Amino acid sequence: MTVEVYRVSQIWQLADVYTIRRQTKIHGSIPAKQIEFDEVWDQPYHYLLIEQDGQPVGTCRLNFTHTDFAKIERVSVIDATKARDLVGC
Repeated sequence: MTVEVYRVSQIWQLADVYTIRRQTKIHGSIPAKQIEFDEVWDQPYHYLLIEQDGQPVGTCRLNFTHTDFAKIERVSVIDATKARDLVGC
């Protein structure tokens, strides 16, 4: 199993981030797109994308807006990957 983590810098990577978030949050537990997708236009956002064997399986948003700390937000991992314990890799 090959696991790679990318700091999202390409549009195709961002598309994978949003696909994972839609699969895991909107179709999972959060009822409204407006709640999950709370980004503000023209604001900088930083995402990580996790791929396993070339397939996107997880993502999170990094929030650097605070001066004393950063926050990891919007963590999403597809269900099939959770079952294989990707998080423990």
